[in-house]
Amino acid sequence: MKKTFWTLPLVAALLLVVGIGSAYAIPSLGGPTGIVSVPTAAVAPNGELQTALTYQSQEMYGGNIDVNVWQLQALAGVSDEAELWAAYALADQETPTMSETANMWAFGGKYQLAKEPEDQTALAVGGSLEKWSDTMMMYGSAPQDVDVWKLYIVATKDFTPMSGQAWEWGSEGGTRMLGSLGVMYLSLDPDLGDSESLTKPFIGFEFIGAAGTTLGLEYRWKDSDLDEKAVFSAVLRHQVSPEMEVELGTTNAGMSGLGLDDQDFFVRVGYKMPMGGP
Repeated sequence: MKKTFWTLPLVAALLLVVGIGSAYAIPSLGGPTGIVSVPTAAVAPNGELQTALTYQSQEMYGGNIDVNVWQLQALAGVSDEAELWAAYALADQETPTMSETANMWAFGGKYQLAKEPEDQTALAVGGSLEKWSDTMMMYGSAPQDVDVWKLYIVATKDFTPMSGQAWEWGSEGGTRMLGSLGVMYLSLDPDLGDSESLTKPFIGFEFIGAAGTTLGLEYRWKDSDLDEKAVFSAVLRHQVSPEMEVELGTTNAGMSGLGLDDQDFFVRVGYKMPMGGP
């Protein structure tokens, strides 16, 4: 897993030299339009359905729990300012003494309060509920059901330098840079024990160009009670066709988005279509 962590930024640097591609065509791992585990202030285009199939490998709590996650997501733009999404996941969890399969249903939404270029900065608020069954995400306890609530506010700004009406960066002036800054509230409500929560800021950057590949980076500050480390993620997204995109990334965001000790990988395939048919 450590090799993935160092290789991905090197590959990304080479891709940036030749120019990189489009954004917002696949839901984030967290559900809404975003980078990997954190949202941006963008929403899916009105009338567009975005889907994603994800495989994610994780090591939790010093390698004591190995997890393989399969997740299916669907995200829809329901107006010019709002999106709704839903997800289902299966997580195979193994310890030296037992194995257990966790299931997750989730749904959420985001509303955009301001957007560029009408406003200087895009601004959005959103929230979600994840319902996990038989999960081991609460270290030191037996598999149990856990509800995960998330609320956030996030601002996204296009920092691309302009020259007249053309972007200055990238091949043929095609590369853009977006920066996002926000605050996330996350609450864990387990069947056993007391509820726990965190409220932490996060930051993210996306480099978007015209050649079909996007680089995304994100960081969420550590909570000393719930996170093993601060969340860091990097992802490469390539547009195979106007409808399909693939992702390869690395993150230490575990089930529910908590920061784990190990940096592990994920792969994803996304497909978008107009709602009501292809």
